[in-house]
Amino acid sequence: MAENTDVVVIGGGYAGVMAANRLTQRDDVTVTLINPRPAFVERIRLHQLVGGSHDAVVDYAEILAGGVRLVVDTVTRIDPAERSVTLATSGTVGYDYLRPPARARPRGRPGKRWRRRQAGRAAADHRRRKGGPLPHRRHRQGRRHAQR
Repeated sequence: MAENTDVVVIGGGYAGVMAANRLTQRDDVTVTLINPRPAFVERIRLHQLVGGSHDAVVDYAEILAGGVRLVVDTVTRIDPAERSVTLATSGTVGYDYLRPPARARPRGRPGKRWRRRQAGRAAADHRRRKGGPLPHRRHRQGRRHAQR
């Protein structure tokens, strides 16, 4: 007999719902979807909501497959060593596999400001070593920018 695999999907947007629904096609997988809102927001229909012609909110019961368990809560911590997700109000949820949200970025990962600072430091190092300014990108691209 095959062992059951617990999969936690964080984020109930388009990608999260699609992943959760596809995972339920396997009989040996139990899927839990964690989302802070109890309803799915159709972001492509928000303009219709503003115009008053459509309600851009759909209940998850209408779009989730039958085997998906919905947990309405916010994830506060992911512990890969323990294979668990800590929630703001309802404790922890264990998993075998985790599908993090599409826009997730772990703490400590460099952001845009850090990358810009690093680029500035590299330019300063280049000037110190070579004794001159770093060539600008427009100068390397040829005539197209020179004619503007």
